[in-house]
Amino acid sequence: MNPKTPKQKLVVIGNGMAGMRTVEELLSAAPDQYDITVFGAEPYRNYNRIMLSAL
Repeated sequence: MNPKTPKQKLVVIGNGMAGMRTVEELLSAAPDQYDITVFGAEPYRNYNRIMLSAL
């Protein structure tokens, strides 16, 4: 990305698994391309809920 090119603004509504996986993939592919804001109703950051089934 050209340093003079502004970052694209990206807003993700909901901090569920699909939204967070999308953010992870975007950051993996182009870490300097996006300015990402995530809105979620939960008071905690995202976690892998599938891993809870073993408990």
